[in-house]
Amino acid sequence: MKELAEKSASYGLQTLKVPAAAALDAGLLCMVIGALSFQAGGNHLDDTLRWVLVLAGLVALPAVLMGVYREPRQKQRPWQPLARLVLLLGFSQAAFFLLPWPASLVGPLGWQVPLCAALIYGRREAQRADVGLVRRRRYLVVGHGEPLLAVQRALAANPRVILSGIYPLAGSPPAPLIGPQISSALPLLRSAAELGVTDIVVASAERRGGVLPHDELLAARAAGVRVIDSARFFEREHGQVRLSALHPSFLIYGEGFRMSAARVVGKRVFDVIAALVLGLATAPLMLLTALAIVIDSKGPVFYAQERVGQGGRLFRVIKFRSMRTDAERDGTPRWAARQDPRITRVGRFIRRFRIDELPQLWNVLVGQMSLIGPRPERAFFVESLSREIPFYTLRHTIKPGLTGWAQVRYHYGDSLEDAAQKHQYDLYYLKHGSLVLDVAILWATVRVVMKGQGAH
Repeated sequence: MKELAEKSASYGLQTLKVPAAAALDAGLLCMVIGALSFQAGGNHLDDTLRWVLVLAGLVALPAVLMGVYREPRQKQRPWQPLARLVLLLGFSQAAFFLLPWPASLVGPLGWQVPLCAALIYGRREAQRADVGLVRRRRYLVVGHGEPLLAVQRALAANPRVILSGIYPLAGSPPAPLIGPQISSALPLLRSAAELGVTDIVVASAERRGGVLPHDELLAARAAGVRVIDSARFFEREHGQVRLSALHPSFLIYGEGFRMSAARVVGKRVFDVIAALVLGLATAPLMLLTALAIVIDSKGPVFYAQERVGQGGRLFRVIKFRSMRTDAERDGTPRWAARQDPRITRVGRFIRRFRIDELPQLWNVLVGQMSLIGPRPERAFFVESLSREIPFYTLRHTIKPGLTGWAQVRYHYGDSLEDAAQKHQYDLYYLKHGSLVLDVAILWATVRVVMKGQGAH
């Protein structure tokens, strides 16, 4: 239970709180609006409650899609909360007028739509402010050099935590300091207590005694302060396993990176059921897409490309064709770039909303892919990336996915640096993969697809 609670509190699983919060708000809206509407609208309780459920959806669903329930990853600009509120009000009100409401309910419900949207938004912003003032973790960073600087940058850019102070190690090379510096002459435990620190992060590549204040760190831990290293910090707050903080013993002796038999079977059952449901639901869309591709440009509707799957085995991934047939006429594989001239008009649209990936549901059904996992890469790129990125071949220990943790947390990559960043998220999934995390990724994928984020 403790491990599950820690995971739920981590940055990586914040997404799971979104549907729960939306359902709570929708339930509260149903009770409040139902009472007001029935009182004002007449005698038909069943009819009133049915439309109240619709109204709650009109307010809660746009709030989810517009990011009202998500904790910000970066500090917000002053205009962003107001812009979200205006969009939420506009969308909800427009949808309200398009539906055939009963005449007896148009009046009372009409003014309740903007009121309820404002109430939801106000409650979420108030909760966000409360979290910011009361519940945020307060970090003290102990370390030096590049590891210290990396943790500093991450904390300074994260509005959900507070950088209380930096405790540079005595005799260590200085690093540019972003937060308040605490003299290493002061006892570490006393400094942590005075600052109200909840967590101490050890950001140092050196772990020997004499360099790290082991006795003081143990005393702080005994006093109830959590002490973690930088690798665990990036896992918890950023949902990634940082390559810079990684060493082989972390992978060999640490927890995670294990697929039990029950997990394998459960994941396969989940894949088959979800792929069948999604395939049936999107069949009309796929038919229209195939027709549009035929009209737009010459060539086949589908495009099959060899990718590296589980265990390094090659398989052919199926996609809707989104590029010209001569996209790689020189025979050299290359990533798609922004405004890539090889992409067709229809291709640009279907890539933006990930429609081109839908045929891969067949790959999922036949067992070559999973619904959730690291995206499969071409053998040409795997060979070069394996030489440049540590532990890159670990991704081949599980089936590749139609979507994945890296896809919902990071934009489309077209460089070695992008591939390394995404690999850190894939390592997190390899370590913490579970049905709960799979559901969170699916939920986040819907939001990414609806907004057309990150595609090239």
